[in-house]
Amino acid sequence: MNSNFLEFFVSSWYSALENPEDAQNNVFQNLIQKYRKTDYGKTYGAQDISTMEEYRKNFPVARFSHFAPWLQKVKQGSWQALLTDEPIDWGITRGTTGPSKIIPYTEQESEERLVLGPRCLMNYVYRTGDISLFDGSILLFIYPSVAGTESCGDTEQVYGYSSGIYSRNLAQKVGLNLVYPVDEINQFGTQRVEAESRLRLDYICEKAESLNVTAMIGIAQLMLLFGKVTRKKYGVYPKDKWKNLLLISSSLPNVHARYNPALRGMYRYKALRDIYGATEGFYAQQLDERPYCFPNYDYYLFEVQTGKKIKMLYEMKKGERGRLIVSSSLFPRYYIGDVVKSFGDGGIACIAREKDFNVVKYWWDRFMGSAL
Repeated sequence: MNSNFLEFFVSSWYSALENPEDAQNNVFQNLIQKYRKTDYGKTYGAQDISTMEEYRKNFPVARFSHFAPWLQKVKQGSWQALLTDEPIDWGITRGTTGPSKIIPYTEQESEERLVLGPRCLMNYVYRTGDISLFDGSILLFIYPSVAGTESCGDTEQVYGYSSGIYSRNLAQKVGLNLVYPVDEINQFGTQRVEAESRLRLDYICEKAESLNVTAMIGIAQLMLLFGKVTRKKYGVYPKDKWKNLLLISSSLPNVHARYNPALRGMYRYKALRDIYGATEGFYAQQLDERPYCFPNYDYYLFEVQTGKKIKMLYEMKKGERGRLIVSSSLFPRYYIGDVVKSFGDGGIACIAREKDFNVVKYWWDRFMGSAL
């Protein structure tokens, strides 16, 4: 695998981190042009907006409930209400920040995810030169790409979990050597309940038994459960079957603090990297050994509310905390439901879901070593 291929995934990210203000201005200009084409954008005067100040004045910061009526129109076939392209997939959230939500994916957004999803892996290989990772197989911990259907008028949408949808597209277009065809796990049910997850992980364990697995990527909760499955099935932990693994986790705040001891005990990995994202997008990933993430300033527009003040995410000072606001091709100025903290030099971490955050508990967790 040559350096040009790896640079495709990381070069614009590196440039954006060097100059986040310019990168965010470029993203803003791109997004406002898209919003001018949607009914939602026209409602809030996107056609007359040319600056970030005007954008903040006209477009409200909004939670998912605000967008629900517009999404209902999309489901009924009027995709121009909120999108610039017709949806090709629908993803259901896991409900970590509230009730589960169903999110549309367009062709353009799927293409973006094919860059952002592998970015953490490609960055690790690019920075370390460890191309031997691609000589072996990569094991993905995901949920089903088909989870159910939803009727809306005369239309019916099939929806799945974003990890399964993204991984299916990844296997088709990026060409990584995966342990198993991702759609095969759909046969073990469509829910996230532990009983079905154990069936999937048991299947994955059998598929990986004789393979040279070099990296394990995906949902941290499933990584922890997989350790228990291999222990029960074979009497050993993953560290006893596969050596020098790279682990790339997602979906759990404070994975480096709270869950690192358990993951290290089960996997004895050579490196642990983290991705910060949601069903709505891949927002940031680890750059190096530092246990926090660096935003994808080249794809999303990030603001943060600290107290009563709203500012750009890159303007946060070291030690500041705030509620993240994300503008994307899907949702303008969306309260994602997370509390993030700045660690300086451009690094951030999701330290809690907003609904669970408590200042006293956070400082207690820091004292106990289970939070950054």
